[in-house]
Amino acid sequence: MLHDIILYRLTAIRGESVMMNNRELFNKERIEIYFPTLYDYSFKLGRVNYSKAHPPLELHVHEGMMEIVLIVKGKQIYTVAGNDYLVRSGDVFVTFPDEPHSTAGYPEDKSLLYFLIIDLEKLKTGFLGCDDKEGRLIVQSLNRIKRRVFKGSEGLKPMLDKVITAFYSDCPFKNTLIRNQISDFIINIIECERADNTLDNSYMQKVLDYIEQNICEDINVPMLAEIAGLSEARFKINFRKQIGIPPREYVLRRKIEAAKNVLKNSDITVTELAHRLSFSSSQYFSTVFKRFTLMSPREFRKIHR
Repeated sequence: MLHDIILYRLTAIRGESVMMNNRELFNKERIEIYFPTLYDYSFKLGRVNYSKAHPPLELHVHEGMMEIVLIVKGKQIYTVAGNDYLVRSGDVFVTFPDEPHSTAGYPEDKSLLYFLIIDLEKLKTGFLGCDDKEGRLIVQSLNRIKRRVFKGSEGLKPMLDKVITAFYSDCPFKNTLIRNQISDFIINIIECERADNTLDNSYMQKVLDYIEQNICEDINVPMLAEIAGLSEARFKINFRKQIGIPPREYVLRRKIEAAKNVLKNSDITVTELAHRLSFSSSQYFSTVFKRFTLMSPREFRKIHR
């Protein structure tokens, strides 16, 4: 296995050379690395760094392969078997082999995330260096995951970064380094799912409830920090840690969700709607709406009416 041929593909905006330093590499919008065994890949690692919203992820299936998504920054909404799952910063999202999944028409959000797609049958046969018995035990543990969304650990991202760094290095032992990091990542995923990482977010729920109940008001961050009983600086840090995005951006997103419902079900003008939701102008409202939905309010209404 140490002598497997490792192939790669770097998906980048202009297809530049993959021979670059780490800073250039990690500034790329998208990286995909394939690790084949013989003629088909055993697992694929991807890193996505979106600075703006992208078109929705279409319905797709990974035949015989499990997908593990780690959201580092931002959030995404995924759909499996008719159920929507909000995956926030620090969360792990799992789909099992042959499960159709997508973003259910939601644009892929601004975020930093990693995804690992792994062939469980090959994992049973020890392609990561473990013996067949341990391989089967790891697969059994993965298949017994009960929560589709759960909190990850701070160590998960560095493991995947080391895989990417090793892959593009000249290290003569990089195959072994990569296998070790992927093995550690998978075992840590199993342990994270079993652990109870529920945060005490009672004060944060008060904040979220206030936003929903006052969505038409001009909601500002100092006001929310006062409700939480925290300094503004501490509130911003805690909010981003628990929710995945800054509080101001969260308020804007909730206003846009409210606007979408109104556009679908009423004939109110865009200008009136912007005023109702306390936007400073209809132009600013339209700009924010397009940032999060990739279409203008009028285009959205035309499609959904």
